Amino acid sequence: MTELLYGLFDVLWIVCIVLIAGFILLTFVASCEYNPWLQETAARQRRHLLRGLDAAIDIEAPQW
Repeated sequence: MTELLYGLFDVLWIVCIVLIAGFILLTFVASCEYNPWLQETAARQRRHLLRGLDAAIDIEAPQW
């Protein structure tokens, strides 16, 4: 019986940790939507990534 209670406690502990981590992640995502500095940083990273992809496509494209 005590092993069952310990197992239940372990599962409950893991569920609490996952819920707390999810709440922190959702809070960060929500703050990114409303924070202009974070929006600009994300847009800059997207532009940088797209430039890198364009360069890679230009290198990989066959020259006919």
